[in-house]
Amino acid sequence: MAFEGYCVNGKFEGMSTWYYRNGQIQTKGGRHLDADTGRWESFDSTGVLTRAIVHVPNGKAIYYNGLGIEISAEEWEKIPELDQKR
Repeated sequence: MAFEGYCVNGKFEGMSTWYYRNGQIQTKGGRHLDADTGRWESFDSTGVLTRAIVHVPNGKAIYYNGLGIEISAEEWEKIPELDQKR
């Protein structure tokens, strides 16, 4: 798996992207001072969105399945983040 992102003073900052060996994006999202920010998306190895999370300023998050439907944190956790067939 390959990674693309930036470190500033040893902390992740800005867009972070992980890739499968086939070049498809596995996971992408923003970071500020090592903390996940904004929308993060996970994809299977064919490029299909499998789940997403939106980090909101109050420290909470909104969870979505691959169809963009809001779901509970418990449902979101059951969706595999990684496609093991990299």
